[in-house]
Amino acid sequence: MTAPPILRDGTRLADLVDTDARAVSARVLMDAEIFAWEQEQIWQRSWVFVAHETELPEPGDYVVRRIGLDNVIVTREDDGSVHVLLNVCSHRAAELCHAEQGSALRFQCPYHGLAYDRRGRLLGAPAERKMYPGGLDRDTLGLPSADVGSYHGLVFARWTKDGPGLVESLGDFAFYLDMYFGLTAHGWEVAGPPQRWRIPVNWKIPAENFAGDAYHALVTHRSEEYAGRVPRGTMMKSQIGVAVCDPVWGHGGRCTSLRAATAATPAETGALLARLIPGVPAALHPQVEQNLSQDQLELLHSGAAPFLGSVFPNLGFLSASFPRRRGDPLEPGVTIRTWVPLDASTIEFMSWALVQADADERTKVRGRRAIAYSFGSSGTLEQDDSEAWSEIQRNVAGVQGRRRWLRYDSTAQPGRLDEGTGKKWAGPGEIRMGFGTDDNQWNWWLRWLRLMAGDQP
Repeated sequence: MTAPPILRDGTRLADLVDTDARAVSARVLMDAEIFAWEQEQIWQRSWVFVAHETELPEPGDYVVRRIGLDNVIVTREDDGSVHVLLNVCSHRAAELCHAEQGSALRFQCPYHGLAYDRRGRLLGAPAERKMYPGGLDRDTLGLPSADVGSYHGLVFARWTKDGPGLVESLGDFAFYLDMYFGLTAHGWEVAGPPQRWRIPVNWKIPAENFAGDAYHALVTHRSEEYAGRVPRGTMMKSQIGVAVCDPVWGHGGRCTSLRAATAATPAETGALLARLIPGVPAALHPQVEQNLSQDQLELLHSGAAPFLGSVFPNLGFLSASFPRRRGDPLEPGVTIRTWVPLDASTIEFMSWALVQADADERTKVRGRRAIAYSFGSSGTLEQDDSEAWSEIQRNVAGVQGRRRWLRYDSTAQPGRLDEGTGKKWAGPGEIRMGFGTDDNQWNWWLRWLRLMAGDQP
């Protein structure tokens, strides 16, 4: 279908997004009909983040995840390739694998016993010759497998077999993902399994937040100032930065600004990298200089680096440098997270701490601890966000609430020159300098609308 759907009450989906007023009807956050359409138009067609490669260090290792509502097994083969299989037996639709992670030579259905290999091929069934004298049709009874792509250890999958590849679909934002995930030879690794918890909120709220909503930190995260963990005024300072977005693919994020003095000496470069790239030990900084392009290094040396972002539709990342207690030094932490839709008003939130694979154990412990204290399931900043998002979902459940409109009024002119420093932005994408705006979040909604209308792969 290439036209926006018409809901059962006659409302056109296109009428729920006012592109002139930059507003979105709150109805899209709680309507089960819209949620069902998203499963077809977004979660089947998009490259969806499912795992990190370091969760599958050995052949046979697997994790169980979801692509939208579809339960999948992400597993590594003997040749090192990663496969994403529907976790549903082709015989009577029983769930094959119930453990969240493990290692297996094959996957056997607990209902009738059909067994599959790690590529999803049917191996056989108990008493097969007696039950099926004519044999089983192995060609039609294999498990559906998704296309798989990996980028700096981030594993994505999609059910659609045609359309743009992963790298193409990352668009201009790949430049910033390189600056975040491609810094060193062996890169980031997960520090254990993800924390998982449920939040009563529609998946689109955290998704558009991570696309670059700096404004909410001014009030929502002022609790860090009240608790004395950061100095007063920190959240106001956090509003100044550079918003970057890909207007085609809907990705977006925020970078530090070009306000730092240009690093001229190795010592100055090292100090700058330590501030901009938390979790990368000083011993690995020379690798950063080797792995990034000249444009990426120019941004780093000018004081700019990505620290938060979202890959449409479901991958978020951020750097979280906060002290454990008042007066303690900053604990540099890095996290990736994803929001898994369970129904129109519930997500499973998953959060991983990332550490540099080549870092010493002390640095890895500090990185894990930093995320647990700030953006773990009971982290101080995570609680701020979860409460705000849950309130939004409760508020749009009523008749009057669903008639409200989400507003994205704040705009800024695109620009690549920082007037305060005279420095030019060296990276691609649409750029907004200075105080935060709603442009990134609105860009995210436009991508959502195009996909729902079937206008773009």
